[in-house]
Amino acid sequence: MSDTPHFGFGKFVPGFDFLQSLAKGASSSIPQLPNLSNWVAPTLSVEELEKRIDELKAVQFWLEQNSRALTATVQALEVQKMTLATLKGMNFSMADVANAFQLRTADAMMGATHKAADPAGAADAARQAART
Repeated sequence: MSDTPHFGFGKFVPGFDFLQSLAKGASSSIPQLPNLSNWVAPTLSVEELEKRIDELKAVQFWLEQNSRALTATVQALEVQKMTLATLKGMNFSMADVANAFQLRTADAMMGATHKAADPAGAADAARQAART
């Protein structure tokens, strides 16, 4: 009778005695984990319960954020896959698409450089921008 918990909780949860003895054994063999038995055994302290609830809510929040990030990553990869499949279906070469973006960027940079170097070109560009 002295080995049973104070409130006989082991009667209601099958295997609880095993978990309790496991926690006691772990606590005695690993001195860095003295509070392991507190996570298995129920507590009647309101402060301890609030602490556990707060810790578990923090873990839950972290897991939810990671789940959302993982979902967004999967969706982005699915969009990328569909885009590549569409371009492949249209007989586009990926190298041509990459070159098209690079050429436009290089042309735009060169055009902006020439306009900025030419004062008359810069004045014309300013007038056109003012009209629109």
